[in-house]
Amino acid sequence: MSLDGYIADSEGVTVSGPSDWASFAINAKQYKNFVIGRGTNRNGGLDNIDCEYRVMVSSRPYDNANFVTATSPEDVLHLLKGKVETVYLVGGGKLNASFAKAGLIDELVVTIVPRILGSGTRLFGDSGVSLSLKLLDRKSLDDGRVQLTYQVKK
Repeated sequence: MSLDGYIADSEGVTVSGPSDWASFAINAKQYKNFVIGRGTNRNGGLDNIDCEYRVMVSSRPYDNANFVTATSPEDVLHLLKGKVETVYLVGGGKLNASFAKAGLIDELVVTIVPRILGSGTRLFGDSGVSLSLKLLDRKSLDDGRVQLTYQVKK
């Protein structure tokens, strides 16, 4: 996420760099899954990430053999129940907001990149989501990035 709270610019280009995607691949394999929205995989770049379950959340059919499709956060939980311990959400603003509104985010890991975008897609879109957080961990990464891990207070 940029310093001003955007996860992608106004053209949909994410602020994530190669090391962020490498970290994502490691986490997806560790958690055995990842959950994304249609826009996050618009280029098909995540089709072959090595993990057991790739879940696409979409209200429309998603014809891609690499993914199972869910229509809601609750549907994701039903699909993955008993298969994984942690649902690894790597969503865009709308998907993040839908999970937050359903009270389904327990932990939030945000990597802050030293950029100001000025406009684009916010972490929780324009949903008005409000979460109270407790800082659990912070790490300085390369290129001036900082990774913050928060517990969502319930």
